[in-house]
Amino acid sequence: MVVVETDGRRVVIAGDTAVFFAELDEPRTEGQRLVRALDAAEVWLSHEHEPWRPQVDQND
Repeated sequence: MVVVETDGRRVVIAGDTAVFFAELDEPRTEGQRLVRALDAAEVWLSHEHEPWRPQVDQND
């Protein structure tokens, strides 16, 4: 896992921490929970062609 911070935003390159976005939506492993705790703007997984982005709660 690599964390890059630039222009006030954090990007995580997570490799095999998760295979599918759903694993980050509902993290079960220590690595997946760490990715979520980093509060990144986007997370790149090795098996996806686009980044995962946390869902924005419309009630905030």
